[in-house]
This record gives sequence, C-alpha cells and structure tokens, in this order.
Amino acid sequence: MSTKMKYQYLFFLLISGIGLTAQTYHPFPTKNTMWMEMYFNPYPYSYSKFHTFALKDKDTVINGKQYHKLYHSSDTIFSEVNLCGAIREENKKIYYYSITSLSFPNMGSYSYMTIEPNKEILLYDFSLKLGDTIKNDLFRISHPDKLIVFKVDSILIGSEYRKTITFGYPGAP
Repeated sequence: MSTKMKYQYLFFLLISGIGLTAQTYHPFPTKNTMWMEMYFNPYPYSYSKFHTFALKDKDTVINGKQYHKLYHSSDTIFSEVNLCGAIREENKKIYYYSITSLSFPNMGSYSYMTIEPNKEILLYDFSLKLGDTIKNDLFRISHPDKLIVFKVDSILIGSEYRKTITFGYPGAP
C-alpha cells in the first residue's frame, strides 16, 4: 500500500469516527413510562425509602402551559391514584410542577427538600456544558448550595449513546 493510499485510508477512518461519537438528543419520556428512586441514609440511621413515579398517556394544562401528568406511589404495586404533579419539556430542560407536596421521612440527619404545591421547578437541564454551575434557587439541590459540571461524557445503552453529567461542588478534590 502506497503512502498516499495510507493517508487516504487514515483520513477516511478519522472522518468515519467523528460521526460515531455524536449523539442524538432523546427527549424526556412523556407517556407510558415508569421509574423508581431510592433514598438511602447510611449508618447510623440506616434507612431507605422507595418511590415509584409514572407518566401515563394523560396531559393537562397548568397556567397556560402543556404538561404530562405525573403519578407517585411508595408501594410496590403502582396505581394512578396519587397524582403528585406534572412534567413538561422546553429547550432540553425538564420542569416539574408540584400539585401535592410529597412526604419523605426525616430520620435524624436524613433530609429531603420538599416542593410546595403549585410551584414549578427545573428538574433536569440536558443542555448543561462543562463548567456550568447550577444553584439551589433554580434546581432542587440542598447541599451544597451550588454544583459545577465537572465532566460531560456519554455511555452506550443498547445501540445508542446517552449523555452523562458529573457534578461536584466548588473546592472539592
């Protein structure tokens, strides 16, 4: 293989590789999806609590904005009895509107920021970039009062890459 041919082949590989690392934005699910969150407080107050959330195929309008109804359950059998809030997406940002205040236990040093009813908060921001700062007046974080995006990466799930964001706080090692 000639040198010119090797460079052409290398150029082709480099150009081909660029497309492989790009990822498609996947909007937040809006219906027929369920997820579980677990809150765990380690020793000495060893305690954990499971919460299940689900979006069904039901929409609503709140303050003139289109939302998807969000249901909550702390039982292992899910039902649509507990409408807790609603979710909407705008410009790669996910907003949560609280309809009822969710109750979470406070065991010793275990604490959880509740959201008052009839309030909208920013839940996720998929447009964050390396070095961006999120603050507790916009996001639902309690300690510290701000976090910095330390790393933006991706992980292969199935056959597609999904964005991962690693946060840290100022002054962290």
